[in-house]
Amino acid sequence: MTRKAPKQTGAHQKQLDILAPTCAVYELRAELEQRQEKFDIIVGDLADPVEGGPCYQLYTQSFYENIVKPKLDDTGIFVTQAGPAGVFTHKEVFSSIYNTIKQVFKYVLAYTAHVPSFADTWGWVMASDQPFCLDAGKMDKKIAERIEGELLYLNGALFFSSTILNKTITKTLKNESHVYTEDDASPKNVFIMGGGEESAVTKVLRHKSREKIVMRDIDQEVVDLCKKHLIANHEAFRNKKLNLVINDAKAELEQRQEKFDIIVGDLVDPVEGGPCYQLYTQSFYEISLNLSLMTLGQSIEDCHALKREIEKMIQDKSNMVQI
Repeated sequence: MTRKAPKQTGAHQKQLDILAPTCAVYELRAELEQRQEKFDIIVGDLADPVEGGPCYQLYTQSFYENIVKPKLDDTGIFVTQAGPAGVFTHKEVFSSIYNTIKQVFKYVLAYTAHVPSFADTWGWVMASDQPFCLDAGKMDKKIAERIEGELLYLNGALFFSSTILNKTITKTLKNESHVYTEDDASPKNVFIMGGGEESAVTKVLRHKSREKIVMRDIDQEVVDLCKKHLIANHEAFRNKKLNLVINDAKAELEQRQEKFDIIVGDLVDPVEGGPCYQLYTQSFYEISLNLSLMTLGQSIEDCHALKREIEKMIQDKSNMVQI
């Protein structure tokens, strides 16, 4: 959901309306578009813009240009977390986020801080059409006016120093050319292993950006029965984007020359000796899937494997606590 932070009050304080986007992509876009008021600050505290991920579209140039900026006051500030910003990690998303925002706002400032729990330096980007005040003394004065008590960590000098980046990162930001766009946000080509009843295809087709769907199922009889009796999926069977192939998934992937943005595994469980066991093996993932995935493609099976690893880690920690 979207939440509005409490306003700061006081004789010398300017009231700040802060919109913190912590909701899903479409809910947030709708929320910003529907609101009539403008904000002094909009904060982006979102997951990194992994291609095909839930927040990718909230880092695109069009989102900043058409949704965020129009909702800021003339002197408003937009600030977002921008992912890892270490010497070895700053090219993952940090430099691209910075360059994308630079296409929209007149003044853009990148700053970093070491986050021990992340085991890396982390980056943020602040942007406005008005210049920033980076005078440490003035910042200390404003902090004293607006904050009751004393901050344990932040002061003007520290914030100013966080904007001084090392030579490697400064050079990368200067030369970065990549901009996040809507065109990159949605995977277009999908390969489905199994799924003869077409439920997976039906769900994939909900995303209008999908241009080509190759579905491979080995059982013609099952496919024919589903075509005849599963009324809910009739539209999927008739869709022109679908290329239905009766073949072994492994052989089909190895024979095809093209690569896919997403590979979906909608298969029966890997019962030893069963028809799909080999499609769950490490060698299949390493060889067949890697050969068929785009560089930034993703396998749903890989996501499931990651989920299982996380669940195992949680269980291991739980057992340690019990001991």
